[in-house]
Amino acid sequence: MRTLKWILILLVILIFVWLLYTKLQERYYEPVQPGGKYKNTSRILKDLRYLYNGKYKVKSVESWSADGYSDPLMFEKEMKVLGNLVKNKDNEVLTIELTDLVKPKSHEDVRDKEIVTREAVHILHFLTKRELEVHVKAVQVHYTHQYGFLAVPKTTSIIIPLEEFINKYDEYQKQGDSADIRFVKLCLEFINYSK
Repeated sequence: MRTLKWILILLVILIFVWLLYTKLQERYYEPVQPGGKYKNTSRILKDLRYLYNGKYKVKSVESWSADGYSDPLMFEKEMKVLGNLVKNKDNEVLTIELTDLVKPKSHEDVRDKEIVTREAVHILHFLTKRELEVHVKAVQVHYTHQYGFLAVPKTTSIIIPLEEFINKYDEYQKQGDSADIRFVKLCLEFINYSK
């Protein structure tokens, strides 16, 4: 009985130390600085979790070959967006999955299509300030909206080629638009890329 008591106390102490360690890791985490280089998708996942801490849950970040991947959520529209990227087996698409942390407050005035576009533009702006792997040519974002415990979640996705995003960003920057106006223009530019 006495041994069991000490084991339980030790277990509680270990859990406390582990929780403290993870909280300290989160607090003092340093994302890759602008101009830095990503070497793998796990680092991108950590950076996006840091960026979205408390807002969305970033479930996964994966890269796949643009020519040989058949995404069940991808339709003809996305395949047109990818265009010539699918012809080269070396080209890769970075897929990011986001979901709500908890059942969100009703945002009936904002459609899932607008949310996924807004977050994709945020993510692309964040990632293009850093150096991605050479073969990543497009970013796909899946957003799963949690409607409640018993409701079936709905997934909306968007795919945006990196080169096209960078060109539009530079074009709006040359026009002298402020950061906020540039962001709105980019969202309006790419909203039709989502489904």
